[in-house]
Amino acid sequence: MSTFLKFFPVRAIFLVFVLQFFGQTAFAATADSSFLGNEGTDVELARSKVRGRKAARLQWELATTLDAYDRIGTRNPRWDAIARDALVRYANLLAGDCTGECEEQLKVAFERAVSAGCTDPLVTYFSMRAGCFASDIPAAESAKLYADAEEHLQASEYPPIRKCYASVRAAQEAIRAAQTSNDTRAALLNSVPALLTRAEVQFEYLLRDQSANRDSIYDLEDKAFFKVARDTPDGRTRVFEPVATFFEANASKIAGDAPGAGLIEGNFWVQYAWYARGYGWSGSVTEQGWALFGERLKKAQTILEKAWSADPADPNIAIEMMTVELGQGLGRERLETWFRRAMDADPDSCLAAHSKMLYLEPKWHGSRGELFEFAQQCFATANWKSRIPFVLISAHCDLADVSDQPSQYWKNPEVWSDVENFYTAYLKWNPNSVYDRSHYALKAFRAEKWRLANELFTALGDKPDLKALECSMAQYDRMRRSAALKVQTQ
Repeated sequence: MSTFLKFFPVRAIFLVFVLQFFGQTAFAATADSSFLGNEGTDVELARSKVRGRKAARLQWELATTLDAYDRIGTRNPRWDAIARDALVRYANLLAGDCTGECEEQLKVAFERAVSAGCTDPLVTYFSMRAGCFASDIPAAESAKLYADAEEHLQASEYPPIRKCYASVRAAQEAIRAAQTSNDTRAALLNSVPALLTRAEVQFEYLLRDQSANRDSIYDLEDKAFFKVARDTPDGRTRVFEPVATFFEANASKIAGDAPGAGLIEGNFWVQYAWYARGYGWSGSVTEQGWALFGERLKKAQTILEKAWSADPADPNIAIEMMTVELGQGLGRERLETWFRRAMDADPDSCLAAHSKMLYLEPKWHGSRGELFEFAQQCFATANWKSRIPFVLISAHCDLADVSDQPSQYWKNPEVWSDVENFYTAYLKWNPNSVYDRSHYALKAFRAEKWRLANELFTALGDKPDLKALECSMAQYDRMRRSAALKVQTQ
């Protein structure tokens, strides 16, 4: 068993990165791409099935957003058409069919609805998720806005998944604000238990809905609900224990189909296993923690293997089994089996590629050589739209984080060669990506490639992507002035 654990933070960051900027649309690879799954797989048939799953999910997302608004929303001729347009756009985002280019249009759509006076609670909540407020708003104020939106949604007749998400996000904002606001810290933290309880109640309602879309529930639990639950002391009593009781009492008869139920419950036991282990060094894990870790992973394995037998076209089941193997550590061959199965089911699964990358990191079950052999293989696919080649950059980012001298990491000539080759190829394919150009500029700045950094900052001008740059606008201005000065003095 590895002594180091960063899996869930890395995975969460990566998932937010993928969904926020590029969605999870199935893409046709370029002609010279290489497929990472099993030989003989009908790649186009697999992609067709992925598109079918996404279409089914979109229908359900529309049913719980647009259709719900038409039935029970706060309607008014002044904003109905605008609100409906915004909700359709958001449903596409939820289904993975909204790329980085359409996200600004999404924000504009909700700004128009709010400006028209729309007071519908779902539109209000989505407008916040779309970023329709000042980016520099104090964390405590943001938490208050989310709390108000959650309260109004809970009082409405909107579907359980919308209420659950609102409670989860309100809890997330309260936890974040408590870290930065001493004056309101106690009040913010005191609000979290009730928010988690309301989320858990709505989650159970959702699990009992036989029409619910499995992929939508999976995203809720994997990317939001359980992530927030593990970040607070109240997560065990308010979320994990009651959800465990629910699953044990309902024998996986949830989500409308057996494989979907298995995926959703299997993911729960995987996360509950890591929760029992804890997120520190192995030496900090108690004897009981190790016992529960093994017991729950074994339970997840049994459930997920049964689900896979029923539906070998669901890549998420295979990816969950890669996470099980990460914890059990039974061997590389087993990891490779589940990785190829995930790629066979979705030839463009960047999540599967990143899960294998994590497994191969030296802190887990691989070595630097094995890690970069795979990372270069991902880069060579040139399957840019899937983001699979970005495994190469992610691998370097992860190693930089655990380096003894992270500030020096990007200055290494071999590292910089990878970075430069990667972004030269990618930006030739997608020259209009502000996010990726911003990320490249940050790497150039850290590597002290001043001329390149200055050129990239100049191209970005006053409209960089601050999330990619990991800084505020004021910090960005200082960075680009510094790079320009370095060029002048060279």
